[in-house]
Amino acid sequence: MGCLLTLKIYFKGLMAADVEWNVFFADDDEDDAFLFEMAVKMTHPNCVVRRFTNLATLSNAFDQTRLTTSIIFLDLTTRPVSGMDLLVQIRQIGRLSSIMIFMFTGSQDPKMISLAYQHQVDCYLFKPASHDEWVQVLSHAIRFAKNI
Repeated sequence: MGCLLTLKIYFKGLMAADVEWNVFFADDDEDDAFLFEMAVKMTHPNCVVRRFTNLATLSNAFDQTRLTTSIIFLDLTTRPVSGMDLLVQIRQIGRLSSIMIFMFTGSQDPKMISLAYQHQVDCYLFKPASHDEWVQVLSHAIRFAKNI
């Protein structure tokens, strides 16, 4: 069963004031979810983690949170609903449609990459092989989102 992780991240020193970020992550692989969480905690130690199991709970989390900035990471092969299906569903929800979404997957299929961009993914990332690479990729991705 797929899960969505939510991480609240506080960036200190990036702007004049502290900025709260909400990072949502959908992945059905517990090892990848653990590596994701650990990588974010290493670079942003003030994060708070909560798990979500479906789009409805993700949507409710957005309703209950005072968002300043958010990012969503989706695994292409998440089950029971694929990351691509989640992408399409998220883009159809008005209040979520403008949030930056990263497709985060091991698939390098050019057709899937093209389809993801057709469905308005903001960035397509390949899952790293090691913990150090997870830290580096997530740090760069979050900084990229921050600077948009």
